[in-house]
Amino acid sequence: MYQVTVQNPEKKVKKGDYLTFTIANFPPNTNLDYNIGEHNQYNSIGLGSVTSDANGAGTFATQLNNKAGKYRLTVRNYTYGSANDDFVIED
Repeated sequence: MYQVTVQNPEKKVKKGDYLTFTIANFPPNTNLDYNIGEHNQYNSIGLGSVTSDANGAGTFATQLNNKAGKYRLTVRNYTYGSANDDFVIED
């Protein structure tokens, strides 16, 4: 199963800091898109792309400057599938 895991302590990130996440079990050397959205909403506050390493894994970070609240990070490859993890932005 594909995995994405938020690495910040207690899955919390302060506004303006970096959200760090890892991926695992994706196909090797594959381009993946990520989306950050408010939890249980369909809006997107952040989009980007990453590439899995030769083991289908990797560690990445993105800076967040959004309002405090609950969010969901989803990493996907439209051919293979997706994984998600929830986190909180704090002021």
